[in-house]
Amino acid sequence: MNKIKQGNNILETPDLEAAIEDYSQGGLTSDQAKAKLEQFGGNSFIIEKTKGWKSFCKQFINPFSFILIFASTLSAYMGEYTDTIVIMSIVLLNSCLSFVQEFRSGKAAKNSPS
Repeated sequence: MNKIKQGNNILETPDLEAAIEDYSQGGLTSDQAKAKLEQFGGNSFIIEKTKGWKSFCKQFINPFSFILIFASTLSAYMGEYTDTIVIMSIVLLNSCLSFVQEFRSGKAAKNSPS
């Protein structure tokens, strides 16, 4: 018999089938849909509006950037300024690409039908 974990509960297959109704054939009735809407709320999400420069600065706060910035600092300390410039260029390019991707996805989410 199959067991499925749901939160802190483990449901066996017959219990699971009893716990959730099968709507695959006819779907929800209007009353069932209204009850689910009242119980769980609508399918919506909140879009937080942030300033562009804050979003850009947040791109530097990740382990990849920290490692590269440390490597760049170490290269500068050792006098390898060419390596320092290359590494910092990679950090900047990574942050710019991440910012553009986040901006476009935010724009797409804003324009999507609710």
